[in-house]
Amino acid sequence: MAEPVCVVSLAPAGDPEGVALLFCHLPAETRAAERDRLLREGDRHRLILARRGQRLVGASLATLLPGRYGVVAAPQLVAGGPLDTGRLLAESAAEDLASRGAAVAQGLLDIGAADDIRHFAGAGYQHLASLVYLADREGPLADERAPAAAAAVGEPQVDFVPVAFDDRGWRRLIEVVDRTYEGTLDCPGLNGVRKTRDVLEGYRHGAQFVPEGWLLVRDGVRDADHGAGRGDIGCLILARHEEGLFELVYMGLVPEARGRGLGLSITRHAQQLARQLGGKQLILAVDAKNAPARALYARAGFLPIEIKEAYFKVL
Repeated sequence: MAEPVCVVSLAPAGDPEGVALLFCHLPAETRAAERDRLLREGDRHRLILARRGQRLVGASLATLLPGRYGVVAAPQLVAGGPLDTGRLLAESAAEDLASRGAAVAQGLLDIGAADDIRHFAGAGYQHLASLVYLADREGPLADERAPAAAAAVGEPQVDFVPVAFDDRGWRRLIEVVDRTYEGTLDCPGLNGVRKTRDVLEGYRHGAQFVPEGWLLVRDGVRDADHGAGRGDIGCLILARHEEGLFELVYMGLVPEARGRGLGLSITRHAQQLARQLGGKQLILAVDAKNAPARALYARAGFLPIEIKEAYFKVL
């Protein structure tokens, strides 16, 4: 009788062989950098390793991010290993994240990765969305004249108010973000899974925080004290990644403000602001089923660069 598969969770520094298997699918020139990053970031990561006896047969990674959000890496399996190993790894990764306080676990899988999809589905993950990743290659980030040109042809104008990072400011932001979730076409399956404050904390700590990139969107004259929140119709959140790369993390409008062309004005502002902050490229992700948003981003000069299948599990 074959020995059963045993799955364990441990710190990345505790098993170099497991780290090597985890990154075996990457180009040789990037493996060392990924290993060093993993060791440097420390406690947020846990190796999820499957062994049959003394033999390592599979590896995954469970990463706990701010805002009670967990990410599970697609399992890397040894050829000829037990068929159920991938499912066990995805299941054990979710259990590890739950034990550390995560509210949701998510895997981002390559298009057409049938084995990975089977592993995650077998472990109780649900399909959330096909995420289309876009990059601004032709829009205002590359052409400083574009925002002025856009305004000249009559795009609706909106007002932008910096978010105040105190209790009152957070309450104001949470209130408008909650309203932008109503009827959203972007990953609606995640609505209500986490508290909005947790989601925003994740945005704040998930990449390099840029306070100038956190803005409330207003329709009309802004409040003199920026406090009452009357007229808030949406929000815009940017983050910085590596040198010159910015991400449009979140943009939303309340239901009554949709359908008026305001989304394009906000996107143009995001492009202009990213450039002013030293950005050379702006990226974002959008649900493939969100046709209005995809059309909007295409008008603003964004082009698709990658598609991932997102699977999630509520913990």
